[in-house]
Amino acid sequence: MVSSQLSAIITIVAIITIATSTYLMKYDDWIFRKLEKNLHLFERAATNETQHRAKEYPLVLFGYLNGGDKFIKTFHEMHHRFVVVDYDPEVIEELERKHIEFLYGDATDPELLADIDFSKAKLVVNTIADHFVNVALVRYVHRHNPDTIMICYSNDHNEAAELYRMGASYVILPHFIGSERLNSFIHTHGLNKASFEVYRNKHLAMIDKDLN
Repeated sequence: MVSSQLSAIITIVAIITIATSTYLMKYDDWIFRKLEKNLHLFERAATNETQHRAKEYPLVLFGYLNGGDKFIKTFHEMHHRFVVVDYDPEVIEELERKHIEFLYGDATDPELLADIDFSKAKLVVNTIADHFVNVALVRYVHRHNPDTIMICYSNDHNEAAELYRMGASYVILPHFIGSERLNSFIHTHGLNKASFEVYRNKHLAMIDKDLN
């Protein structure tokens, strides 16, 4: 239905697109790190405008179902204001019933993240064991407040090692440590990042040993 010349052009474009997208997906983290500073120029104006009305939460929890309820119990005992970020409507309904403050939306949405003043955040926990989400949150939190204690969930040693290199304070590997034990650690040491650094270094040494 098309000329041979147009067919050839479409075929060439398809081949180039497929090859390019494959490399972009494989090296997306490396490309992002190279372009991160320049990408801020393209952030939506609405995101920047919401910064002045961002709410202060010393404690922030991303994800409720994967052990998040245990963190909420610990947060209550610490007597600090906190917020739960989740994208599941059923979870939001449960949080409303329990009168727990929440934000509904995607954990990587810059407009949603702008509603939180991370410069005042002391502890951020992400129970979503998705590497893309972990990377995005570690970068965002570290950029806005490198002193924040950042805890992530992961199911892979290599991904955990990468998150540590990016600045995560602790990465939960379920077979190594459960959320119950980490909650006990938080309850004991509070928001002392130095204590997390000791714990972090021990865990990172064990991961490096396993990888080697």
